[in-house]
Amino acid sequence: MDHPGNLVLSSAIFLVICFCFSSAEKVQVASDGAVNARQELPVFHEFELFHRQHPSSPYQQQHNNITTTSRRERLAATLSRDALRLQMLKERINKKLLRPELNLSRDAFDPLPSRLGKDSNTNGKLQPISGVSGEVIAEGIGEYFVSIKVGSPAQNALMTIDTGSGLTWLQCTPCMICYSQELPFFIPGNSSTYAQIPCSSDRCVDTDSASMACSSTNSCVYGVGYGDGSFSEGYLATETLIFTSTVDDASLVAIPDVVLGCGVVNYGSFTAESGLIGLNRDPYSFAMQTASTYSQVFTYCLADIIARPNATSRLSFGIRDESNSNMEYTPMMGTELYYLNLTGITIGSSALPITPTSFELQSDNSGGVILDSGTTLTYLVDPPYTMFRDSFIASTGLNINGFSLMNDSATSIGLDTCYETASVGDDAPPPGPTSLMFHLADGVHLELGDGNIFIEVDDGIWCLTFASGGENDEGGLSIIGNIQQQNFQIQYDLANSRIGFAPANCGGD
Repeated sequence: MDHPGNLVLSSAIFLVICFCFSSAEKVQVASDGAVNARQELPVFHEFELFHRQHPSSPYQQQHNNITTTSRRERLAATLSRDALRLQMLKERINKKLLRPELNLSRDAFDPLPSRLGKDSNTNGKLQPISGVSGEVIAEGIGEYFVSIKVGSPAQNALMTIDTGSGLTWLQCTPCMICYSQELPFFIPGNSSTYAQIPCSSDRCVDTDSASMACSSTNSCVYGVGYGDGSFSEGYLATETLIFTSTVDDASLVAIPDVVLGCGVVNYGSFTAESGLIGLNRDPYSFAMQTASTYSQVFTYCLADIIARPNATSRLSFGIRDESNSNMEYTPMMGTELYYLNLTGITIGSSALPITPTSFELQSDNSGGVILDSGTTLTYLVDPPYTMFRDSFIASTGLNINGFSLMNDSATSIGLDTCYETASVGDDAPPPGPTSLMFHLADGVHLELGDGNIFIEVDDGIWCLTFASGGENDEGGLSIIGNIQQQNFQIQYDLANSRIGFAPANCGGD
């Protein structure tokens, strides 16, 4: 499919407030792990991301050791993570997100009375959530991950990348309550570049996504929470993060003086990952801290996880020398999360009769459409979602090239529009409508391909990767998830408060 549209530059100005630090550097890591600087970085670096279903993912390896995992069960786990994600985003939008009230009478953490109950033998895991039926494999909270090194001597870490989160944190020793992760915990005492932040620092301040407090030893401590009740608490510190660049002969890229959380109490639905790198517009986020170094721009290109299960995605910071002439820009809305102005949806040749206010971002932070890397499906508020689904079925018909609309619509999973075929073993999805297009402000048009529309549930059964985000007048959410972002180069231009889109062969050679 073609991707029509016109490049329109936004005139909006974005005021950047961040905890800035010195320029990043190319480094060499000696055999003993020591980090040695070589030269100052250019303005662009690109790093490798992998999806949780990638063969090298610890989650995929975990699934390989479990014989009962089917596509249907994995999709059920995905929808469960999405449900928790929507809950987290709703609470953040409504300013009800758990920001732990840190009550430290000594230089230690005691969260048990208020959060874990009297039994501390939890290994950092939440108890089963009321209302969720069936046994769901522990899945963690992330969808995309990056392998990095931390400190000097460098220690390995596996981090979730998340555009919906702020403060970067990782599990540290000595850990009071921690979940089991793939790699050893970070040992701050072994790093010469680790430094705790004192309470007197202007960095020891609350933000929308993190609480700060002071310990008896004058160390700044943090707390961040998530919608399912998970949280991380520990010491606020600065440290060097080291990435492996996919350009410039896979050089190591050291980012010094990053403000992060050294978590010693980490509880909830985390597993395998060492921690999280936040990319939203919170002052503590990695994107905001590196803004001045990388021209206030970061970009990612997510590979199609179904068509290319072995492909990796890319995350870059800065601007390439060669510009992408196909990049189209739409205004970046909101202040912390990344909102878009969705002005309409066209299926085939028909524009949906959606009320213009259905997707408008309101002054009380209700409404709007969030672009989010951590949500898998795309969710639209009702009644627009029902219009979308009915129009999709009307456009494609009850039978699509050997695929038939299912009567039960796989409601046991939670998706309401599914097709099945007798040609089991054919991995190709049913063909979508002649055109499915999202229209964004400033004349940007996202034309979705079949890989952005369907997901395989069982052999021969494919479901629409869209769902209801709840009623518009009851706090529902509209979110463009990562399946719909696949095979687009998506650029977050913080300086000009705009988001760019360009069709791309993400993960291709």
